[in-house]
Amino acid sequence: MESIEESRGNSPMASETPRSVTPASTQVGSTVSESFLMSRNTISMESIEESRDNSSMASATPRSVTPASTQDGSTVSESIQKSSNKMSMDFLEGSKGIYRPIRVLFDTPIYERALQVCWHISSYKTKIALVIQLLRLQQKDMIPSEVTVDDMTDLLREESKSSLRVQLWDFELEDRDEDVAKPILNLLWEVINSMKMRDIVFEVRRLLMSPSDIPAGFRHPKLMNLAQEYGRRLTERLQSAPSSKLLGPRDVVLQVVPKVLQGFWSPPRSTFLNMPSQKLNQMAAWVTKCVLDKLSKALSNVHHQVTFSCSIRDAMVVSIQVKVRQMYPDQDIWRRELNSFAAHILNTIADAAVSEIGVLFEPQSNTHVVENPSNERNGSS
Repeated sequence: MESIEESRGNSPMASETPRSVTPASTQVGSTVSESFLMSRNTISMESIEESRDNSSMASATPRSVTPASTQDGSTVSESIQKSSNKMSMDFLEGSKGIYRPIRVLFDTPIYERALQVCWHISSYKTKIALVIQLLRLQQKDMIPSEVTVDDMTDLLREESKSSLRVQLWDFELEDRDEDVAKPILNLLWEVINSMKMRDIVFEVRRLLMSPSDIPAGFRHPKLMNLAQEYGRRLTERLQSAPSSKLLGPRDVVLQVVPKVLQGFWSPPRSTFLNMPSQKLNQMAAWVTKCVLDKLSKALSNVHHQVTFSCSIRDAMVVSIQVKVRQMYPDQDIWRRELNSFAAHILNTIADAAVSEIGVLFEPQSNTHVVENPSNERNGSS
């Protein structure tokens, strides 16, 4: 795929002038990846900048998040509450979602470099084209119907790791001596890639609803051949891949929190091959880090793993979103504060996520908890 991206200067895809696209319909879908299109409380990113400039934020005091149920000894619920009390205002007001404990990383060269490498327009367009072709192959019964869009985007993310652009980023990260900065930068990388994949899926669905707007370059023979190769690999994976994995707290947070945030901010109606979630980079990374920090404090004495699947993830995402929305019944205040990335809104989202994910890791839950993961096959990737 890298050879296709690097030849973009001569590709019809690179020079394509997009036409305006009719927005996708708001029919309710069955997956979380579809749900951001239709929630009545979802905020369009078109109004974020305007809200930041013009709003005089009204005060809104959210109701407290219901704590997780208790366990023996030092409970997850108590640890979460202590952590929440200590870090009640960890986001800086008016900062567009900067998380106080790691604000020193903001606007540094390595941070900007991560954004440049991830948000690469030619790679972005290539992935959109490949997902479109994969879905068309599936319509022709050349890929099993059980293969999901998540499966497709997961494969594309794995393949992108072999690109020269990403390998150079990895080398740059390895050369850094700071033990603290490396895991934060790795987390940032994973979160913004999740946001990018959300945009890709969004754009794919819009283009499939308006086929005449699909750029001619998206039907390049190299892309068609690559899609067929990926289709064969997805089919082979389906036969051997388990339906669930064993994941630790960090992996669960990375699976859940970006999708929760994606449900609150929808791409603008004018979205067309322009990577709209770039505006959410900072906020998404810092909220995810905040959740991980609070959960890590609660689970620091035991190594936890749980059986995790897409269905568990989707149910958890919806539950967190519902909890947060119930805390802000005034929709005018909700939209204004959300558009402004108000600190108390971000803290409320983080607390609700910590509470929900904390329940998952308690022994009383119905999920499988592994105290010693070396005794079982690790299903995380």
